[in-house]
Amino acid sequence: SLVAEACPEVRVLYIDTQGPTSERDLEYGRKLLSVLGLKNFTIAKAGVTREEFSAGMQEVGISESIDKHVFHKLSQDVFKVAPLKRECARSNVKCLLSGVRRGQTSHRDGFDFVQFPKIGPAKGHPILDWHDDRCIDYLGFKDLPPHPELGSVLEVVAASPRNALDGSRRSSFRSRRAERAEGKECGIHVENDHRSSGTDPVPIVPNVVVGRVKCKFCKAAKELLSEKDVDYVEAPVTLFPHLVPPGTRTVPVIYLDKQLIGGYGNLCEYLGVEDLMNDK
Repeated sequence: SLVAEACPEVRVLYIDTQGPTSERDLEYGRKLLSVLGLKNFTIAKAGVTREEFSAGMQEVGISESIDKHVFHKLSQDVFKVAPLKRECARSNVKCLLSGVRRGQTSHRDGFDFVQFPKIGPAKGHPILDWHDDRCIDYLGFKDLPPHPELGSVLEVVAASPRNALDGSRRSSFRSRRAERAEGKECGIHVENDHRSSGTDPVPIVPNVVVGRVKCKFCKAAKELLSEKDVDYVEAPVTLFPHLVPPGTRTVPVIYLDKQLIGGYGNLCEYLGVEDLMNDK
């Protein structure tokens, strides 16, 4: 509403994560856009389905039930971060606006109103210091339709302690879904480009081998990393094409400490071992 009044031509981007509430949230978003009179609307989504993602991760031995933390981070990358970055690059987006607020997570407590990452668009957070009561009052003042989850969240807001100075409550007002548990970041607002330079992709986890299960060079790279006691995550290239640098035609694509190493030969050089595969 604040942005719509100042700039009715602002572009609104919806990331369809293909989650259990995606259709409901999209329906609510369209309703809100209609009320605000915003028409510049785009939907971005991953090129794979949730079922294809789960099957691909199972193939490399990562399951949601056993490896929940890793599975969740990788799914965030595929279904949230990658579609957002792709759309931003495609449309040359200069600044992203979000409704995050301090108090929701410890990560957001350290946000500035405008952030300037080394790579990608700036990020603006116009209601960063708004408390829960102010947000709820604003919805009523502007006669904006409430989100379907508002009722369940209001119970949590009402029970939260008030600020001793102004009587406001801590900004805990956000989705209560399990993947957004207390203190857990949603993925889009995690800055994972801080170690990057240039235009190389940046993975969401430190050490990654992007490749194919039956690729002999991928197998050799994984064996070498294991010999060196380097923990890594295997990422199928069919699910993570955004981690393959432009112009690269072969796998594996290896990242260590979120820095691009390259292929198997590059890994051998990086670790100071003889490359027996490429010499044959």
